[in-house]
Amino acid sequence: MREGVTYKRLGEVGQVITGSTPPTKDERNYSSNDVCFFKPSDIDSTCLSELNQSEYYISNYAYERTRKLPKGSILTTCIGIIGKVGILMNDAACNQQINAIIPNVDIISSRFLGYAIISIKDKLIQSANAPVVPILTKSLFSNIAIPVPSLSAQELIVDELDSISSVISAKKQQVLELDNLAQAIFLDTFGDPITNPKGWEVKKWEDAITIINGRNQAAVECENGQYPICGSGGEMGRANEYLCPEFSIIIGRKGNINKPILMREKFWNIDTAFGIVPITDIVNADYLYHFCLHFDFELLNVTVTIPSLRKADLLKIRIPLPPLSLQQAFAEKVQAIEEQKRLINQSIAEFESLLAQRMEFHFA
Repeated sequence: MREGVTYKRLGEVGQVITGSTPPTKDERNYSSNDVCFFKPSDIDSTCLSELNQSEYYISNYAYERTRKLPKGSILTTCIGIIGKVGILMNDAACNQQINAIIPNVDIISSRFLGYAIISIKDKLIQSANAPVVPILTKSLFSNIAIPVPSLSAQELIVDELDSISSVISAKKQQVLELDNLAQAIFLDTFGDPITNPKGWEVKKWEDAITIINGRNQAAVECENGQYPICGSGGEMGRANEYLCPEFSIIIGRKGNINKPILMREKFWNIDTAFGIVPITDIVNADYLYHFCLHFDFELLNVTVTIPSLRKADLLKIRIPLPPLSLQQAFAEKVQAIEEQKRLINQSIAEFESLLAQRMEFHFA
């Protein structure tokens, strides 16, 4: 143990509170968007998230009757996905999938506590006690120990980690801006693909694409496979077989139906995802992908529980088809943007590695 560093349980450095959801049957709880109400989906899995806005809100009426969390509280996801960590930038509330710590500022700073919890993510995952849905109870969470140096030492550590994190955040923002640029070029070139103001020829998907059904990944998964196994959330493993050629699009058959992914390499799609393969002499993959970004697949949802799509309904989608040469010219611009993104993402990975090394140094 380093000089001046003691180990304290999370329950000793602040008040641990498990979130709760105000009853939906009482309309007063959701009559206005007064206070942020955080769920795990609001918290980034790769960094200490600064939580200043949420997907869902509750009213002041609900906030006065729920477990209040002041600005500076640290939120950690403890059911399902374990160990996503965020810091509240304003007073807020959270649901029961999250354990919050209101730090004792005489012992520990909020940001130091957030980084300390991120550093023990693997330990949190190992401590989760349910075989199907991982659950890290308030009791288990409260008893996990972290190193706690002096407040002055904490400040120096936070300054260093914040400086690296700010570079990562800035670079991630650059990637988002490049994505926005590609979409702006698409709309400027082709117009809104749903209303088709430029009057391009329209065809059904069945005339422009083929759809490949996904298959169970268990039969092909291997540790060092050549091809990615993908669902609507991205890569889930590796395989030595593939179902879809490069420049195909993944669309969720169940669950994530409105988040298409353009794959520039061959891949195996799992049974809850469709592989959308463009007929290349009719439609360009980059054009098709940006069309998918604008199309609301929720309109084709056939269930009221888990969102689901049917192959037959997808084939009936109507798509404007500008001249292939114009689509390809757009794709060349996108390729240039993708190269810029590749370089930035490579830099992000290097800074994330540096951040991990420095956290290992400070919290090991």
